[in-house]
Amino acid sequence: VYITDGSVTAVAPDPVSSANFDTNAGANSTIRPSDIVALLNDGTAVVLQANNDITVTDAVMANSDSSALFALNAGRSININNSIDTGNGSFAAYAGDASAQAGQRDAGDSTITLAAGTTISAGTGTILIAADNAGNGKGKFVDNAGATPFSAAQTYIILPSFNTTGPNGVTYATLNGLTVNNKRYGATEDLIASLTSGVNLFYVAAPTLTVTPTTGQSGTYGATHAPSGATLSGFVDGDDLTAAGVTGTALFTLSGTDNAFGRRNA
Repeated sequence: VYITDGSVTAVAPDPVSSANFDTNAGANSTIRPSDIVALLNDGTAVVLQANNDITVTDAVMANSDSSALFALNAGRSININNSIDTGNGSFAAYAGDASAQAGQRDAGDSTITLAAGTTISAGTGTILIAADNAGNGKGKFVDNAGATPFSAAQTYIILPSFNTTGPNGVTYATLNGLTVNNKRYGATEDLIASLTSGVNLFYVAAPTLTVTPTTGQSGTYGATHAPSGATLSGFVDGDDLTAAGVTGTALFTLSGTDNAFGRRNA
């Protein structure tokens, strides 16, 4: 599906209603921004579906008093190459939609990409950006639009995993300086609903942290031993103890009895 006024493609436009998973399942559809805007301004929600990709070539700019939903659901990727303004309606972009026809989906990762210079505004509405693993591809998000491309009451970015390293590492989030106000791992619907302001980045996967007691501690023979101090490892995505919000004191159990002599394990 291409959202364009036709000046580049020179192709006759298709009706908005044709952009679904069943109509023109294996063919390209061209939807005019003006047709989308007319529906949004009239209070009608617009949901465009494509079994493969959706590309926003020309801007979609609804009236400031519009409150209708505008959503893009793609079987593979969504390329936002121009700005979107829904007035006060919510905006959603979902790549890797499992409802798409798998046989019409090209191979490759399900990626939502914001081009340089683009913005997405939803006023008092919300913005949802979600990419899922589909087929043999990964769900990814790429921000080439700078630190603050979003303007909305809340923005949610949901990805299947955080970036991993090593020979089989995968970059799920290419943020390029995007301002993120909240970040959570092991995202669930309840957790996502609990954060309601700013730009919220959610990873469905969660890292495993390892707590290691400080070695080389000594105690007095016959006294009660109380080991203290620990290091945490396994942080991802540039996090550390403070950024991850880890609080509390590590508690350890010693092997053997308190008045034993010699080396003991915590």
